[in-house]
Amino acid sequence: MAWSTTPPPPLIPKPGWTTDPTIPKPPGGQQQWWVVLSLGTALTVQVVSDLELQALKGLDVVRAITATRQLAIQAVYRLVLDRPITVTRNLSLQATLQLDVAAAVEIERALFLSRVMGIDLAQAVTWSAAVNLQKIRPIDLTQAITVPRAINLDRVVPVGFSQTITASRSLELQRLSLIDTATTLMANRALALSFPPTGLPAPQTFTTVGPYSYVFPRNCDFIDRVLIGGGGGGQGGQGTGIAGCGGYGAQWAGDTLQRGVTMPWDVTAITGAVGDGGAGGPSNPAFNQPGVDGDPTTATFVGAGSTLTAAGGLKGDAVINGQNGKSPGNFTWNGITYIGGAAVTSGTAAPGNPPGGGGRGGNLGAFGIGQSAGGKGARGQAWFRAYQ
Repeated sequence: MAWSTTPPPPLIPKPGWTTDPTIPKPPGGQQQWWVVLSLGTALTVQVVSDLELQALKGLDVVRAITATRQLAIQAVYRLVLDRPITVTRNLSLQATLQLDVAAAVEIERALFLSRVMGIDLAQAVTWSAAVNLQKIRPIDLTQAITVPRAINLDRVVPVGFSQTITASRSLELQRLSLIDTATTLMANRALALSFPPTGLPAPQTFTTVGPYSYVFPRNCDFIDRVLIGGGGGGQGGQGTGIAGCGGYGAQWAGDTLQRGVTMPWDVTAITGAVGDGGAGGPSNPAFNQPGVDGDPTTATFVGAGSTLTAAGGLKGDAVINGQNGKSPGNFTWNGITYIGGAAVTSGTAAPGNPPGGGGRGGNLGAFGIGQSAGGKGARGQAWFRAYQ
């Protein structure tokens, strides 16, 4: 518009009612608010900017405020609502230290609470679809909470319910330190309080002689331990026509641990040692030299009744028991068969068959020559099976 000595008169709102009101134009680029102003006994509705809103609030004439589009409350130390709050679409509360709702909250679509320190609900909360509460320290419900579809509580330290919680379909509580239910917990379909069964059952075997460490899956509830010791060494042969006695098979041992019952929850590993087989006896021109007993296999953890031991096989030392290395046989635990080493029926100074087999007795000689040493016993073994 060009400059003029006769500018048009300013637009002044017409007093009273009119069918042709003057619509105020908000300043561009600013948040707009609809406010209800009280001027004496009259009420008027205006759209104002942020600066105008602050000035009107200082005059104590503002009776109601409505955001034109969205409401976002961030980095609030404490939010206290003593009247009902209704959100037709979305309400986002982020980085809020404390939220105190004395009346009721109704959300037609979604409610997002992220990184909230405390939530205290004195009345009832109703969600028509779903609610997700994540990374929340405490949750204290003095009344009832009803979710018609699903509620997920992830990474919550304590959960205290003084009344009743009802889930019509499913309730999932994961990674909870404490659940305190003062009255009743009901689920119409399913309630799951357990570890996910991912990767289970998980078997593990240790065959190398010496120490081992078994770190079991943390989501298991039970662990089977099955052990066999090292086989006994065979007796050495002698040079007057008498062969050595074969070593004996090792002993088996098995048990089942239940976490939280026979094994503490804070135990994360089982340690032990796989037993070696006993050495065979040396040959001798005049008499039979005995072998050596096999070493035990062990499995242990910190706690009462923690150690399981499978003894090693006895050495060969009696000619009447035969030259063959003895088998420990097989072992069945919780419906699973574990296979022991087979007997050794031939060979010179032949070692036992793993796991747990006895070494063969030494061959005989004649006139003090041709005799052989007894065979070494086979190593032991440890089996573990983690499952729910």
